[in-house]
Amino acid sequence: MGNGKVLTYHTELTPARRESVINIIKFNREKSNTVIFLFLFVLHFIC
Repeated sequence: MGNGKVLTYHTELTPARRESVINIIKFNREKSNTVIFLFLFVLHFIC
């Protein structure tokens, strides 16, 4: 997967916001793995 692009995207956020995003992803990883993938997939085309 495009982890490099994901990391680049997260580094552009403020540290606190990035941390909250990472925490949300960790918390919901098993449930919304597909949702996160689709979200990043859409982001790839928007950016």
